[in-house]
Amino acid sequence: MKWRLLTFLYRSFRNTLKEPKTVVGKDNARVGNFEDYILNIHDLKPGMSSVNIKVTVSQILKPKQVITSKSVEHEILEAKVKDETGAIKLVLWDEKILPLKVGDVLQIGNGFVTSFKGEWRINVGKYGEIAKL
Repeated sequence: MKWRLLTFLYRSFRNTLKEPKTVVGKDNARVGNFEDYILNIHDLKPGMSSVNIKVTVSQILKPKQVITSKSVEHEILEAKVKDETGAIKLVLWDEKILPLKVGDVLQIGNGFVTSFKGEWRINVGKYGEIAKL
């Protein structure tokens, strides 16, 4: 009985100590919440998730129908995007596809980075967000 009470008290106390993730800049100054932190293209690496980035569309490819390894059919739209630090391919999945033109500025939230056939891509999937600015 004492063990259960101690476990309950520990978990309750531990949960009160949790604070939102913050990003620390130079000189250990708080920059803001992690969710609000914008990365540059040169900061991206395959395997990254929860990526927030602001980019400009430089080229748009034709939409495609793809079938995943789990035999699920998806529609994707690929575009090349850039910022002041580099360029990368952007992949929009299913309902995240929106009409784009060259020169559009996009804000991407909660994207993830993959490598497909040796080419790095930032993906906006089911849980990602995209908006034209």
